[in-house]
Amino acid sequence: MIRACQMEDVRGLTSLLRALKGLPTIAAEPLETTLARVRKQLAYIVKSAEHTLLVAVSGEKLIAYISAHWHPTLLHADGEGFISELFVHPEARSRGLGTALLNCIIQEGKGRGCARLSLLNMRNKTSYERSYYAKRGWQERPNAVNFIYDLKSEMSA
Repeated sequence: MIRACQMEDVRGLTSLLRALKGLPTIAAEPLETTLARVRKQLAYIVKSAEHTLLVAVSGEKLIAYISAHWHPTLLHADGEGFISELFVHPEARSRGLGTALLNCIIQEGKGRGCARLSLLNMRNKTSYERSYYAKRGWQERPNAVNFIYDLKSEMSA
């Protein structure tokens, strides 16, 4: 079952994040630190019309989620959506949950009249190596580079 995320999902989201491989910050921190971060961010997200956070649950267990952000742009009169996170519990993969969550966000984007959706997929992730998004109709932009400016490093310098 896919539904909107609620504040009661803090522990389920935290458990899912801690079950994932490849998230060194979360793996290295105490459980209470992860819980506090998820609780703080979720409190903001669930109240915001500019965010959509959907979860997939099986029984009482939260097994996947997707987070999208909706924003206007001056270039696209109809705005744009950005998918910042899509995670499926390792034990629940290959069941179509990620695809179902993506389809929900695509439908919401269409309903909001967005011009496009975008997301980042790190090239060292198995989802990129398996062409997960490309197989679902997403196109890699050959003429674009994803730059970041690390504000945390700047402050400690």
